[in-house]
Amino acid sequence: MPVKPLSVSEYPLKVTRDDTENGQAVLHIEVEEDRVERHLQRAHQKVSARVNIPGFRKGKAPRRIVEQFVGREYLFEEAMETLVPEAVGVAVEESEIEGTHTPPHVDVIEREPIVKIDAIVALPPKATLGDYKRLKFDDQIEEVTEEQVKEQIEQVRESQATWEPVSRASRNDDLLTISTTGLVSGENL
Repeated sequence: MPVKPLSVSEYPLKVTRDDTENGQAVLHIEVEEDRVERHLQRAHQKVSARVNIPGFRKGKAPRRIVEQFVGREYLFEEAMETLVPEAVGVAVEESEIEGTHTPPHVDVIEREPIVKIDAIVALPPKATLGDYKRLKFDDQIEEVTEEQVKEQIEQVRESQATWEPVSRASRNDDLLTISTTGLVSGENL
């Protein structure tokens, strides 16, 4: 079930931003325990609906039983699949980083009870214009002669022309269709 993206106001995070010299920002993100718990609950529902646990219908096993069956680590990894992109997206929005089209490099530093994430995000390049108003150039307009115009028109006409068969001897600039037969020692190839 798709989850609508959260806005910054709906998703309280602790985010600090360190800009590096190579045009990147490192976002240090802390996701609160209650948000982690919500994602763990979603992961439990998702996993319990997929796994056959003896004595329970799919999707009906309690979380404690699901954790025993698949392992807490597996459940946590399932939760991280949705938590990390969501938290990084909100952190990028909160940090007012625009124009990032490359996915961030993400490291999960701490896992429980609070999830700490470091995300390296590419920043838009900063262009510094020099004194461009002082640049001068000669605006030379090349004269086009009537002869050059006619040559161009003739080239276009020839390239777009349709070839039609004629009943005369061939001349220069004719297109020929030729049938040939190769013989070696009087035998066809």
